[in-house]
Amino acid sequence: MKKIFNIKVLITAVFVFLIIGGAAIVSSIPDEIILFEDENLNLGKIFTVDAQTDSGGILRGNEMDYSNDNYFAEVKLAGVLPVKTVKVEVIETPEVVPCGNSIGVKIYADGLIVVGISNFPSNDGRMVSPAGEGGIKAGDIIKEVNGQAVSNASEFSEFVEKSAGGAVTVTVERNGARYKYNLTPCKDSNDDLKLGIWVRSSIAGIGTMTFYCPDDNSYGALGHGITDSDTGKIVPVGKGEVLIADIVSIRKGERGSPGELRGTFIADSVIGDVEQNTECGIYGKVSTINAFKGETVQAASRSEVVEGKAQILTCIDGEEVAEYDIEIQKVTHRKNVDTKCMIIKVTDPVLLSETGGILQGMSGSPILQNGKLIGAVTHVFVNDPTRGYGIFIENMIVEAEKIE
Repeated sequence: MKKIFNIKVLITAVFVFLIIGGAAIVSSIPDEIILFEDENLNLGKIFTVDAQTDSGGILRGNEMDYSNDNYFAEVKLAGVLPVKTVKVEVIETPEVVPCGNSIGVKIYADGLIVVGISNFPSNDGRMVSPAGEGGIKAGDIIKEVNGQAVSNASEFSEFVEKSAGGAVTVTVERNGARYKYNLTPCKDSNDDLKLGIWVRSSIAGIGTMTFYCPDDNSYGALGHGITDSDTGKIVPVGKGEVLIADIVSIRKGERGSPGELRGTFIADSVIGDVEQNTECGIYGKVSTINAFKGETVQAASRSEVVEGKAQILTCIDGEEVAEYDIEIQKVTHRKNVDTKCMIIKVTDPVLLSETGGILQGMSGSPILQNGKLIGAVTHVFVNDPTRGYGIFIENMIVEAEKIE
């Protein structure tokens, strides 16, 4: 009886582990999934799916291929417990031009980014911050003042000055919701009206163009979002532009100190706009069609990416793009991993000699394997600049598909 009891306890423990462990990652399964043609729907070893096509047919299995149909899939834990229904859209496997060109990016925020709240001495000797005391937080996006849209710091200052010490109504966006605050500016020691708030309206930097799609002139770049340096949050796009960049120098990467590509924006070289800034990169339309040279290749699905040899295209001198060898050391196929889908290591002796590995500014450098575009460089390991992360190109294509 004792052995039977132990076996029952073990079975119960395993079942509870499956439920708790599965529930912990159910929230990571998206409500909608986009697959390329002939790509298998694989949600991992502990999940299975029963899928129903739009035409009413039912197929079952852990890995399924539906080629040219859209369908709904019921996700089950351990093949038994239904946990979620997801909508699956199958799209034609895209053909794109891998780029590797260095680009300059300018983004003008859709509002004013609150980068900090500060206390200042008032004219009566108190340390005050009307903005902070009134509820404004770093990372908020100021959309309106007194019901009027604001796009730069000068406009914001004018509203404060014109208040003559009366309250101003500030509308901010925070985590997708809008809030209104009535703030009363206070005079500082120089009798100037202030709210105790630091704002920023634009951001600029150097990155790498990943791919260009000749069919609709869309592009994807960087492989990760552009975040505000003070708040760490994604900068919402009001408008933006992409320019050609010229790499003029390199700060070589070392252990504990990531290197950097240093470049300049070429005047009057705008080649496209920025319509979206997401966790998976920036996206928009190319206006100068001949800006990117190269042959089209197929974009690979995540299921085609394997450990082993691969190449990156990147620019480390002027405007010249070159190909360098890397090794893909690890691949993560979980759907909730957006930008750190693979670990890569630079093996090319020329690139190692010139840069020490992956540099800031190389984000977006396309990764090629077996003649297909499989992803882009996203991050460097601070303690080992020869290694870093890459994103699946599938994740970037999904974002590019949203560009109208």
